[in-house]
Amino acid sequence: MRTGVILAGGRATRMGGIEKPLIKFRGKYLISHPLEVLSEVCDEIIISCRDEHQKRLLSGIFEGFKFSTDIFKNMGPLGGIHAAFMEMTGDYGIVVACDMPFIQREIVVKLFEVAEGYDASMPVWENGKFEPLFAVYRKHPFLQEVEKSLKKGESKILAPVFRLKNVRYISVNDLRNIDPEFRSFININTYYDLNRIGGC
Repeated sequence: MRTGVILAGGRATRMGGIEKPLIKFRGKYLISHPLEVLSEVCDEIIISCRDEHQKRLLSGIFEGFKFSTDIFKNMGPLGGIHAAFMEMTGDYGIVVACDMPFIQREIVVKLFEVAEGYDASMPVWENGKFEPLFAVYRKHPFLQEVEKSLKKGESKILAPVFRLKNVRYISVNDLRNIDPEFRSFININTYYDLNRIGGC
């Protein structure tokens, strides 16, 4: 069983603290873009919210999905990942951010396929930069390591990843035939991004 986790709990400080998932992008809510792609591939979707207020807001708009709220507060994406993985029923879950509107279905499928038998599958760039927020994780080993990090007050996403025993790292160049311009990895972080990318 495959689970899709969409992190929606960020406070969007670079955009004035608005609810980023609900920004309009090409006629839809920003979160709707990855939501539609993951819904084609995954057996369940969990939208990770920072608190009950945000959960009530989003669940009133996006019905039929599961929602989680942070147990470890103010720990950034790692806290959101932890809460969602506590709720998931799948063996493997893909984690994406709500502000990634160009995710390609075929890359999601590829990440799930190569994760089989591993604790995770994660894209990595030639310069050594990892993509932990567009990666597939095996539930139990990853959740265990995430909890260790959070209990120590450690919020870096890669810290629990590097403690996993067998991670399948995938060069982004191996994904070029699916996504030649690597648009799947684009994030909308600022209004400049929104205006610049919105018309692309």
